Amino acid sequence: VCARRSAGAALCWGQNAQQQAGLATPARLDTPTLVVGVTGALQLALGDTHGIARGPTMRAWGTNTYGQIATQYVASTPIAVSGCCSAPRAASVVAGWEHSCAVTDTGGVGCWGRNQRGQLGDGTSTTAAAGTISAAVTARTATGAITGVTSLALGRYHTCALTTTQRVYCWGDNTYGELGRAASATAQTTALPVLDAAGAELTGVQEIAAGDGFTCARISGAVRCWGDNLRGSTGSPSGAREVATPTVVPDITDATAIAAGQFFACALRTGGRVHCWGGNLDGQAGQPASSIVYASALSLVRYADGAAVTDAVSLALGASHACAATAQGALVCWGRNYDAQLGDGTRVSRDRAARARWPVY
Repeated sequence: VCARRSAGAALCWGQNAQQQAGLATPARLDTPTLVVGVTGALQLALGDTHGIARGPTMRAWGTNTYGQIATQYVASTPIAVSGCCSAPRAASVVAGWEHSCAVTDTGGVGCWGRNQRGQLGDGTSTTAAAGTISAAVTARTATGAITGVTSLALGRYHTCALTTTQRVYCWGDNTYGELGRAASATAQTTALPVLDAAGAELTGVQEIAAGDGFTCARISGAVRCWGDNLRGSTGSPSGAREVATPTVVPDITDATAIAAGQFFACALRTGGRVHCWGGNLDGQAGQPASSIVYASALSLVRYADGAAVTDAVSLALGASHACAATAQGALVCWGRNYDAQLGDGTRVSRDRAARARWPVY
């Protein structure tokens, strides 16, 4: 887990066996620790075992097996990214499991890293060889480069883009309908628009999020999800494994932000409340540990005293844990904690929000 301080420094904690916390040692960091070499960061993006800081210089660290940090080497500490985004410049950057993408300042998309299911969107399924620089490739539709992109969401093997027209385009793996199309074993290597139940393009989308085999969109306070629903990730209680069209998550009408983990998702609601659904083996959906939590009016995240979280202002989800920044500048986290990813000084998983311990620098 990493957090950006207001002055642009980065703090990371949790699993560090592949240097994904931006330090050469130790293997785990129990509390937030300053990442040396990251200054002036405007944004942080974290993948499965790599991280990227967007600032005056793009810097990255961690595993580079598939070129996901766009440099020639594994980076135990932050190094300048050499294969991406110098011209045009990156307006935002997002990290997936083993690939990364940036929205350029001209509204295009550049992606790099693993591409075996077409998640880079360049019309191929070619991944750069280990030990070579993975240069950003341009994501495209069947007729040309994708344009007008405002934000991205990266799943494990798929990628989605939100455009200025409030439409969503996705590419990559579609085994469970995560591209908003009928499920198919054939990967989609170029971008296609997400369709609604009537077969028309999904419109009015304000935000997107993607997990492992599923995707969600926020539309006027409601949340719609589609894709793999084995663990309830789409919020649908239907019991169907594949939810190929955007389906409304029950009981959420006032979402102001959404985020997705590996098999679960959360919505930030008016009044600073947090509402989660999906896989919950480690309490990451904010309820007592169980295999699945379906979305309902009762599935609010709470503090240890039972009071609902009502002061959250933003959300970030990892594979099996979640964190919320509060209006007071604190960070509270819940879910899996085997690798100290909750930052509370313990390695005890919890289904209630607990405050991360900030160091003084």
